[in-house]
Amino acid sequence: MADWSSIPEELLSLICNRLDSVVDYLQLSMVCKPWRCVSMSPTKYPLRQLPLLMLPQEKTSSTSRRSFLGLTKGGEEFDKTKVYELDLPEIHQHRCVGAAGNWIVTVDMELDMHIFNLFSKVHVNLPPQSTFDTQFDDQTKTRTQLRDLMVSKVVLTSMYPNDPSKDCIAVAIHSLRMKIAIARPGDKTWITIQNICCVKDIIYFKEKLRISCEPIEFAEKEESDTAIAVSTPNTMALPSAWIGIAKKPLR
Repeated sequence: MADWSSIPEELLSLICNRLDSVVDYLQLSMVCKPWRCVSMSPTKYPLRQLPLLMLPQEKTSSTSRRSFLGLTKGGEEFDKTKVYELDLPEIHQHRCVGAAGNWIVTVDMELDMHIFNLFSKVHVNLPPQSTFDTQFDDQTKTRTQLRDLMVSKVVLTSMYPNDPSKDCIAVAIHSLRMKIAIARPGDKTWITIQNICCVKDIIYFKEKLRISCEPIEFAEKEESDTAIAVSTPNTMALPSAWIGIAKKPLR
């Protein structure tokens, strides 16, 4: 009987190059370890499909399955939508606040924060939400409200948060004043950058953290598991030295 794990890499590459779905890659990677090493290599076989959009989950949902919306090929173009489902008990009742590549950033019901890989199931710890310099009154908020109201968004400066050599930094918008805090995976505490607030959105692009700020009314609002916003025209660049990214100076 043939040993599927010993299929030559050249033959497996032909299979990988004909796949258009993230889910197909995931299923192929689960066959055996050699197949996983080949199919999940972004440098050898870059995925040609557009990213999947993880859909919001109902707050009262009791299932651990999450839905993902993807585009599939109808001929030569990606013009058909399809909903995929993955069983992800590791993030059940977690709120998603950010994403980078295959990784998502979540806050759980214990107010702990994690970076979780949807495919490999690897998770990396971030400092808990309780270490932000501004907190809500626990006596007036439910646990769900505390989970949903504190963090608006988190961006990562690397798609390899589990690799110390990549110096991944997480940048969070938090509290009603919409302040900025930073931390590395494994840190114990978030560090808030002073004198910056009213942050509407942040992105990390070309080794610069770009921040959109505008005056806002400080009013509580219900946050939910939503799609991540892109940058707005009203942006500024935060000097990399402020967050310990000594890679390239701003020009």
